[in-house]
Amino acid sequence: MPRTFEDLIVWKRSREMANIIFEMCRAVDKSRVDYTLNRQITRAAISIVSNIAEGSSRRTLKDYCHFLDIANASSAEIRAQLYLFEDQKMASPELCEELRNECKVISRMIFGLQKALRKEIGEA
Repeated sequence: MPRTFEDLIVWKRSREMANIIFEMCRAVDKSRVDYTLNRQITRAAISIVSNIAEGSSRRTLKDYCHFLDIANASSAEIRAQLYLFEDQKMASPELCEELRNECKVISRMIFGLQKALRKEIGEA
């Protein structure tokens, strides 16, 4: 098991995805910007990275799993918001699909980490 959240591949991938989302939001034509949607998707991206980190510092593995649940829910939130970005032509369909696929990968990685943690605490 990695020693810190910075060692986790899922955290590294989430951080990379968050930076791509920030770039996507900055690139939106200012005449088309929906600041509410921009803010919401960036908050969800921040939530994944932050909850993985915060969970890893909790006292119990059960708490860690709870924070991973929140991170996973934020991944689903981003996937839904990307459909709106695509519908409103705020980002290319290709970029949105790429990011939705990355969210799915991140969710599977979170699930795998949770499974390992639950096994450690005897809940598997």
